[in-house]
Amino acid sequence: MHSIISLLLTAAVAVPGVPDKGLSEPVADPVYPAYGNPAIDVLHYGLKLDWKPSKRRLTGTARLTVRAVKKIDKISLDFGRALRVDGVTVAGKTVKARHPGDHLVIPLRSPVAAGKRVEVAVRYHGVPQPVSTGQYRSDTSKLGLRSAADGSAWALRSRTGPSPGSL
Repeated sequence: MHSIISLLLTAAVAVPGVPDKGLSEPVADPVYPAYGNPAIDVLHYGLKLDWKPSKRRLTGTARLTVRAVKKIDKISLDFGRALRVDGVTVAGKTVKARHPGDHLVIPLRSPVAAGKRVEVAVRYHGVPQPVSTGQYRSDTSKLGLRSAADGSAWALRSRTGPSPGSL
């Protein structure tokens, strides 16, 4: 038996003449500097997740609305190496992303100017594993989805600093 989890996290929708309350000014994460991406501001995460406890397998689609903080020609997201990418689209067009280590690097067909938005979708699957941060903290040194022997799952991420672009 498996459960399907749908999670939708939304930011404010831009309305002409009204300040956009979903915007932030991303900064490099001082606790985990190798993670996050201060060049982008993820305004919306739409997640469709399918968790199979008996196999500890996660299948998902993440739909992101990304705002460029500065001019960008690629989007780099935190994306654990234990997950496999099944497909990536940018503005509805298929692109070939790279997955070095714990990052997903998504090329853009043309640069995105500062302040402009782009829609990104990532389909993926795998058996999630904690991500070793390469640093030691007394409370934890690994972040990410964990599963117990009974197949139940929970996630841990840093609460001490921002990590824009995390997936």
